[in-house]
Amino acid sequence: MPLVFSLPEGCPARVKRPCTLAKRVAAALFLLAVLIAGAITGPASATEEPRSRFIDLSDLPAKNGLLAIRDNMSFLRDISGELSAEDVILGRHDREFMPVEPNLALGYTRDTVWIKATLSYKKQQAHDLVLILLPIYVDLIQVYVPKVAHPSSLADFEIITRGDHHIAEQVGAANLFYSSRLDLPEASQTTLYFKLKSTSSLNLRAMIASPAGMMDYAIFRAATVSGLIIISFLAIALNLLFWAQSKRRYFLSFALLMFSNAYVVSNGSGLLTVNGFNTGGHFNDVVTGAQTLLATFSIIMFVRDYVQTRLNFPRLHRLFNVVLGLNALAFTTLFTDKIPYFIAAAPLYVAALLALMFLCCCNTAQYRRYRDLGRLIALLASAIYAGFGFLNVLVMVGGKDIIGLQEINYWVPMVPFTLLMLLSMIVRGRRLEEYKKATSALRQSRRAENRALVLVDERTRELLNAKHTAEAALQAERQMQSEQLRFIDIVRHQYQTPLAVIRSCAATLTRTLPKRDTANLKRIDQIEAATDDLIEVLQTSLEHSRMRETASVAKRSQVLVHDHFKKAVSRAQAMHDSHSFHMGFHGIDQQDRASFDEGMVAIALANLLDNAVKFSPDAGAVQIDVMREGTSLRVAVKDEGIGIPENERGALTHRYARGSNAGNVRGTGLGLNIVAGLVKAHEGEFMLDSLDPRGTVAQFTLAHCFVL
Repeated sequence: MPLVFSLPEGCPARVKRPCTLAKRVAAALFLLAVLIAGAITGPASATEEPRSRFIDLSDLPAKNGLLAIRDNMSFLRDISGELSAEDVILGRHDREFMPVEPNLALGYTRDTVWIKATLSYKKQQAHDLVLILLPIYVDLIQVYVPKVAHPSSLADFEIITRGDHHIAEQVGAANLFYSSRLDLPEASQTTLYFKLKSTSSLNLRAMIASPAGMMDYAIFRAATVSGLIIISFLAIALNLLFWAQSKRRYFLSFALLMFSNAYVVSNGSGLLTVNGFNTGGHFNDVVTGAQTLLATFSIIMFVRDYVQTRLNFPRLHRLFNVVLGLNALAFTTLFTDKIPYFIAAAPLYVAALLALMFLCCCNTAQYRRYRDLGRLIALLASAIYAGFGFLNVLVMVGGKDIIGLQEINYWVPMVPFTLLMLLSMIVRGRRLEEYKKATSALRQSRRAENRALVLVDERTRELLNAKHTAEAALQAERQMQSEQLRFIDIVRHQYQTPLAVIRSCAATLTRTLPKRDTANLKRIDQIEAATDDLIEVLQTSLEHSRMRETASVAKRSQVLVHDHFKKAVSRAQAMHDSHSFHMGFHGIDQQDRASFDEGMVAIALANLLDNAVKFSPDAGAVQIDVMREGTSLRVAVKDEGIGIPENERGALTHRYARGSNAGNVRGTGLGLNIVAGLVKAHEGEFMLDSLDPRGTVAQFTLAHCFVL
């Protein structure tokens, strides 16, 4: 299925048959792009020749005074950085050198790299030579040139130092390339050694030139750099003009892309490389690193706005925005060593390349659909840029330099891409103007229709508000029940595990203690009994609490009143031995039975006793009174605690409510709420009151417990 997406602002489709003239124009433009790319590579490019052991300087006149040192170099990678110049130059590691094909391109690395190249020449050719080194953003380039035919120590070498951390060694404020006078020993051949170190992409182009050849190359490079910068700024000016007229973001994005191109060329040509801030080259590292991040940022933004991903690919648009945000954050790596620059930059290279490939796919789909000249031009421009972008990323990550252009891989497509894309955008702008004139009335009718739809939506929302309000209340209630269930599960887990550990440890102690140690065995028995009781109470409480969340129905049964309440109080006494519990029965005989839910009443009484202990001082007394009142059963728990403010007594039975005088006393605000619910399930009443001078009485009445 072919890729189809909307035209900018809904431009009308104009489907045409394949046009022979368009094909001829496309072929001519492609040929023009190839010729321009060949011109930019300049005299530094060389045709492929059979590989030889030496670089023959006798070829210098035939090469117009400029001979590239390539195809004959070999390199040694010092990963540890521990090799000294003597170790490398005096031949101790000579067999470890590997051939360079065709140029050195190792990508981002902090390794030290050594290169050697052997020159073959006649004695009269040993002088009046110039060594040219590129690129200018390598931190350190040291060239070891022999002074004598057979050097035996470092003293027999002249050391030439260059690099953007050693700008003072190069004459001139702005350097299109590094250069140095080259005096060779009077011999038939000699070997030059290069030491390279960089925090940027590590590659090297070296050339030997005559003074006239160096001048020609300097003029050519200056003209190329000036032309590229001028073209970029002309494109910036035109796109800003287009943006001012149409307010379309892709014109601004294209202007930003042209600015980044001009920045890359200016930095790569040495116009931005300085050493006037006494930073040891760190300023140059920041400037060099920023060029790549700015380029990836502008490419991704241009593709996003040109394809109009917000309109045509909403999900992809969000992905583009995320990548742009990460690209902006990557600029921080220029000023810190905590995150290596290349770790942050490498994924952005790939993202920019994928964006260009996506642009090619979109332009291909558009051309196949509409078959017009403007889209064909855009397709050619994006294809050229994506192709050279792939070569550039390949070199930057240490891949093979396929066409041998190294650092100017990014420069080569600039002219054809800029001219072709600019022409395409001019056509696009004209088509946009035609569309705006043709659809003005349609837009007005659509606005009226949209206003009517908005009014309908407003009325519909008003009608749905009541329904949403009711649903929200129901959902809130269900959510509160779910929270209660989660709380119960947490309590179950948090209490059962430590209680099981206590019981296990007590059992272990029972087995290890001698039988004659009756005192400790008795204490352990008490621990086990109390633990079992606590587990039983906890289990009963949690199960009934869970049951309460679904249906608060009391399951009544005939219960011995004395036994039930004494057992509950004894459990509380075992758990709170710092307090004393006093119990009294009124109107109830030893064998009297009452009808109530045994588990619910146990839970209610346990909560009231726990509250009485928590809010009473140590050694305080708690009074429990169980009374019969007709067919009802009333239970009152009195303590000597802090009491309850009068205006808060009614609110304390609400869920999660706590008294203002509770202070730092632990609690969840659920105990009294649970008690009130359990009492309500028995059709009873629950009341709170304060005692004079201090203390609280909590009492509940259960209806229909006794038969008259």
